[in-house]
Order: sequence, then C-alpha cells, then structure tokens
Amino acid sequence: MTLSLSQHAVLELVKNYIQSTKRTAFTYNSIKWFAARTGFYRRYDISDRTIDRTLRKLAELGFFNRKKLRVRDYKTGRLKKIVVYTPTRLFYQHKEARAEKVGA
Repeated sequence: MTLSLSQHAVLELVKNYIQSTKRTAFTYNSIKWFAARTGFYRRYDISDRTIDRTLRKLAELGFFNRKKLRVRDYKTGRLKKIVVYTPTRLFYQHKEARAEKVGA
C-alpha cells in the first residue's frame, strides 16, 4: 500500500501523540492541539483541514476505527457530535514496519 507524504506525516503525528500522552484514542481537536504544540504545522506545511481529510482517508484505509459520539457541551448544555479515532492493528503493524525500515 502506497501512502502520500501527508498520510505518512499524519501517521507520524498520531504515533507521537500516543507516545507522548499515553492515550489510545483521539479526536480532531486533541490531535490538532498536539500538532500546534509540537510545531507540526511549521515542519510539514500542512493545514488543519488537511489533517481532517487525511484522518478520514486513513480510517477508510483501515488504519483507524472512527466512532461518532454525541456528548453534552459543558458550557451550553447542548448535545454536540464528536468523532473519536482509535488506531487499529494495521496502524501498529505499519508503525513497526517503518521503524524496522529506518533502523536497517
């Protein structure tokens, strides 16, 4: 499976997010916050919108499970929809394969 540069960059971002935060799931906002905090946007010249699209595409390819939830907003009390991504076995296999390739 051949991935684009932005897909590789987002997979690397997610890998770093999981290692740094010790969390196994993330939302759009949490991954964007992490990208801004770590200088991801400057390094890769990728926008928020590109991260959104790439995450959806990687979920279609099987790297992530995508689950839509309805949660109550603590400020307004209204229900809002969020999307939670969890990495699949394919994500972890790809991560290991990249590490072996870089280490070899």
